[in-house]
Amino acid sequence: MSKSMSIGKTIKKLRRERDITQEQLAAYLGITSRAVSQWECDRTAPDITQLPLLSAIFDTTTDAILGVDLQRNEERIERLVEEAAAFSRSGDFAAATRLLEDGLKQYPRSYRIMAELAEALSCADLDAYAHTVGAAADIDSVSHRVRALCDTVIDECTEETVRDRAFQTIIYRCKNSGQSELAAAYANRLPHMWASREDMLVGIYEQQADPALLHRYAAFCTDRLAKCLALLAATDRFSTDEKNRLLHQIADIVNTVYCEQDSNYYAHHLVSAYQTLAENYALASDKENTLLCLEKMCEAGILFDTYPEEAAATSPAVRGERRGRPVPREKNACVVCVLHTLNLAAHYCDDILLLWRGEVYKSGAPADVITPATLREVYGVEAVACPLPGGQTEVVPVY
Repeated sequence: MSKSMSIGKTIKKLRRERDITQEQLAAYLGITSRAVSQWECDRTAPDITQLPLLSAIFDTTTDAILGVDLQRNEERIERLVEEAAAFSRSGDFAAATRLLEDGLKQYPRSYRIMAELAEALSCADLDAYAHTVGAAADIDSVSHRVRALCDTVIDECTEETVRDRAFQTIIYRCKNSGQSELAAAYANRLPHMWASREDMLVGIYEQQADPALLHRYAAFCTDRLAKCLALLAATDRFSTDEKNRLLHQIADIVNTVYCEQDSNYYAHHLVSAYQTLAENYALASDKENTLLCLEKMCEAGILFDTYPEEAAATSPAVRGERRGRPVPREKNACVVCVLHTLNLAAHYCDDILLLWRGEVYKSGAPADVITPATLREVYGVEAVACPLPGGQTEVVPVY
């Protein structure tokens, strides 16, 4: 067999030599006969994961079908994907996109690269995409590219984890671009939640189930339950008291499943819940609970920000589950917060801008702004600013 023969022509030759129809080959592979026809016309090519089955059907080697060192290609693709993932984790989606685009030119039928590229494009900004393709770009062109990549992976790839990645990317891309109906159409192609692999395995093995599976399942259920309660609390079907109860239950659930050193990753649930609670209490003129929830919200935010990039949970319910804090993209950004409680400002702000009589009275670090002289002049009170461990400041009135 000539090595110069294309993969499609090789498959066609082997199929005919063994008196196998396109329909029969498609049935063996679990694909459509049209996909086989596309291969043999050299319009598309088989997924790498299909080559071992093809070699078994034709009783030959994958090298004979592909004409290349398959293992070496897989290792190169893995290294390329890992390098691109490192760029993405650091927030440099433009570099990840360029690397994956180059990789796809070298390995045009790698569904793994396609799925990774679709995700990187979804996160990259338009300027980065335009630089990558060497042409002007708009949201529609990026969305079209992402959808084309994901559709190819979903329709042709047989590797479950890669297809799942493509489904997630296109669903969130459609949702975030306001195409909820299209996102739902993709989501409806996924299995029912009661038919998920994890749910079935837990039901089959019960007490004999793999502990790692149970830990992973517990982490997943905790995350989804917290999200569901937050969505319910945002509807109009409950009273304010009922909404507050739901929001407090989110904190109870997260704090029950995760001990303090492990809850950092899920602290975003706590931040959102306490923020909404603070707003509800403020509308009800409940000053004490408003301030308490604001303080807990800030504490949860600090927990999340100080979580390592990757760590294994130690809580009994989720022991060993590895989670990582997303690394923020490097951008010049700040959070502006209007506070009337000096100690909250002193505890959580890097810089303070103090207003008095409609003008800026003083600005700078908390220790420089909150001084006895400032408190006396602006607020008419005698107080001292006591330094605390960690560089924070506490205002204490003098009676």
